[in-house]
Amino acid sequence: MNTGKSVDQSRPNTAGMKTTPAAPPNPKRNQTGRALDTEAYKTWSEVAKNVAQILALLVAGIWTYEKFVRTESPLHTPKGKTSGELIWEATADPSICQANFILRLENTGTQPFTVSSVKVSAWLFEPPISPDTPLAFLDEAEILRSKPDFERSFQNIALCREYAPQAIAHQMFSWFLRKLPRKALFVRGQLISDQPLGLQEYRWSGVCPSSIGS
Repeated sequence: MNTGKSVDQSRPNTAGMKTTPAAPPNPKRNQTGRALDTEAYKTWSEVAKNVAQILALLVAGIWTYEKFVRTESPLHTPKGKTSGELIWEATADPSICQANFILRLENTGTQPFTVSSVKVSAWLFEPPISPDTPLAFLDEAEILRSKPDFERSFQNIALCREYAPQAIAHQMFSWFLRKLPRKALFVRGQLISDQPLGLQEYRWSGVCPSSIGS
């Protein structure tokens, strides 16, 4: 018999059913999770510490390079400075003049060095110019490639000594030359030391210039 009441058959009838209570939190699982978090923190801390140490080493290396290699190291490198003059003098014979090559050396660094010998070379050459060419280039390299007219090494002279910082020495080398028209003299002095300093000096001039008298 229809009583007029509808029954909702889509909703389950829970009357008389037993419900299962929710499981309580597992303390061991929580402890394991905290342990994993702690280990991860320690691992990242070690990584960060190692990265910081590497960066510190890099910074220290850069500082060392800037301070010692680029700034202080050059101050402890031996340094020498050469200078020279080529001076002409008249002689009693009006057809002969005297050439004096004065070579000087100064220790401009903070470390001592020693010069063991001095090699002096001289070339007589004709300047590459003519009445038709008002300007000509003097190629020193070409002169140096040719055989010198004079070459000698000296050991027991004033320039051969130990040079303390700021020490200075000089030596004069002289030649007699006949007055030769259109000739010039090119002189080179090389100082051989116990350090690779590359010490040398060049000078050149026309032979027996008219300024010294006839």
